[in-house]
Amino acid sequence: MTTLSNRGSEIIRDYLRTYPNINHTALARTICTHHPGLYRNEESVRRMVRKIVKEPEFLNKPEGRTPFNFPEAVTENQASTFFFPKKDNRKILTIADPHLPYYSRPSFELAVDLGLKRGITTILCLGDFFDFPTLSRFLRNPAIGDLPEELEMGKEVWTQIRKIYGDEVEIFWLYGNHDYHFERYLWTDAPRLFGIEDFELRSILDLDDLNIQTIPDKWDIRVTDNLSALHGHQITFGTAINPAYALYRKFKDNAIMGHVHKSSHYSTRTGTGSTISTWTVASLSLLRPEFMPVNEWQNGCMYIETEGEEFQVENFQFIKNKVYHA
Repeated sequence: MTTLSNRGSEIIRDYLRTYPNINHTALARTICTHHPGLYRNEESVRRMVRKIVKEPEFLNKPEGRTPFNFPEAVTENQASTFFFPKKDNRKILTIADPHLPYYSRPSFELAVDLGLKRGITTILCLGDFFDFPTLSRFLRNPAIGDLPEELEMGKEVWTQIRKIYGDEVEIFWLYGNHDYHFERYLWTDAPRLFGIEDFELRSILDLDDLNIQTIPDKWDIRVTDNLSALHGHQITFGTAINPAYALYRKFKDNAIMGHVHKSSHYSTRTGTGSTISTWTVASLSLLRPEFMPVNEWQNGCMYIETEGEEFQVENFQFIKNKVYHA
């Protein structure tokens, strides 16, 4: 009879065989995300990883053997990659930047409807699901925004999305810089509450019950081995006429990105004959916020089909409540 402990250890061994070069923190995060509820927390998985990598199977690998025997480096502050669970094909509705409570409800509903019509298997939120104006470091009108109401709205929206699409659709939420305001607030204003599970967004929003997988910021997502996804605040490129071109200049690989609230595309052919393409997806937020009423923001979403390592991207823009290819 296989015990839960043995099962958890075998899963870790399988991931170490599949991703032999990933750092322990990233591996623990990926395993916890792919197997919610199986392990106590990421730190417990990391401790198990540290123990298992000392087993002969992993210790004696040529790439892991060294005559110097230095201790393992601390990697907690290093950016890592999250890997989508392997599947033969996916139909992915990609949304970005709703900035609740300042979301565009008509645009959000257009995106949800498009996903239903395409028969999606996966939803990917590229960050800034929340705006968290009351926690922002920027000066905001104190009469606008109420944190409990914002959190309750977010819980209601995720609950409704799960209700609309059912239990079979996978949902991934990559944190953007605004989503991270909540955790940073705990760091600076309530450090004694940081790390207590009941004060994490996952618990407050009941995301475990909704089976919604969260991915912290400063990570990119590997949708396939040939396509990455990121929020975008990790890449600083200033104001760009074509943000997808700026993404290519920084990332230099196939990628999609949110953050800029604007749909764009860039494609180029390398000297070896390969094609690299980058896209940015428009936002689902209101377009004329008080702090910056004049801007070039757009509403829209993205649809991605994958088959093995191949992928096809359709970028959409919403204009006057109608859907157009961007």
